[in-house]
Formats: sequence, C-alpha cells, structure tokens
Amino acid sequence: MKRVIFIALFASLIVFGAHDAWAQAAPAGNPTLNINLGSGDGLTARVLQLAALITVLSLAPSILIMTTSFVRIVVVLSLLRTAIGLQQAPPNVVIVSLSLFLTAFVMEPVWNQAYTNGIGPVMRNEMQLDEAFPRVVEPLKRFMGAQTRDQDLMLFMDLAHLNPRPTSVVDTPLRVLAPAFMVSELRRSFEIG
Repeated sequence: MKRVIFIALFASLIVFGAHDAWAQAAPAGNPTLNINLGSGDGLTARVLQLAALITVLSLAPSILIMTTSFVRIVVVLSLLRTAIGLQQAPPNVVIVSLSLFLTAFVMEPVWNQAYTNGIGPVMRNEMQLDEAFPRVVEPLKRFMGAQTRDQDLMLFMDLAHLNPRPTSVVDTPLRVLAPAFMVSELRRSFEIG
C-alpha cells in the first residue's frame, strides 16, 4: 500500500510540477554567427579573405608551439620520464600541461614586448596591421635567434639561397629562422636529455 501511495504521489508531482514549464515561451531560435569581412571588392574577395582567416586560425596553434620553447621542454620532460624508467608516470597529459605552463613562463617577456610594440597599438587603432606585423615579429625573431645554433641557421640560409646574407637576426626571414630554430631546439633537447 505504501508503494502505491509513493508512486501516485511521485506521478502527480511530475504531472502537476511540470505545469509551469508548459507555460514557458519557446526559444528565440537557433543562435547565429556573423562574420563581417568589410566591404571587399566583391564576393570573390570576401571568400578569399574568409579562406585566409580560416587558414591562419587552423595553423596558429602549431605556429605558436613551434616558434616557442615548447618543443625543447616537452622532449626533455619525456626523456626524463624514460630515463627514470617509468612508462606512463607522469601521464602525457601532465607532461604536455607542464610544458605549456613552463613555455608561457619562458615566453612571457617576449609576448609582452610583442604586445607593447605592435598588438596594443593595432587594438587602439594607432597603427595599421602591415606596419605592426614587423614590430610584433621582432621580439620573437630575437628570441629564436638567441636560441638557434649558427650551423643550423647557415644550413637553412644555404638551402634558401639567401644572397646577400642578412646582417642581423631581425633581418633574417621567418621562413629561414623558424626551421633553423626548430632543428636547434630538437638538437639541444636531445643533448639535455
């Protein structure tokens, strides 16, 4: 008998308790996302702008990882885990997370300088994007140049057929400096490990 009363009370609570929910307004509709690409020359220009935006957004994480100290840190921590004789302790998620935080710590002065020199003025409409890009990249080039071995930089300059040679790291194109930096980071991380 108690069970029947409990079921009846529960059923009536569900039926009469949901009464207020029946009176609620219907949702406004599906959420939308609008991207304003400005007044381009036409549909083709806007499609190309959108394609370029999607390309940059998809490549941005890998560019950020490969032009920072992340590779060196994650390889050294992985080799350290193996040298201790542990297979899965700490897990890869912990190694990658620790590497991300250490990378943010190491790169923070570079990112602050890039923000101060170029990103901040663009956000305040004090500078055009084409003028700001070299100012944003300069601190990153200085960081990468300080960590790149001369032999690796010369190798990629030879492969790129750069004549005349750049006189400073800031004058070196990113297409040469970035791969030289990556190779140097890998080599140095294996030397540390």
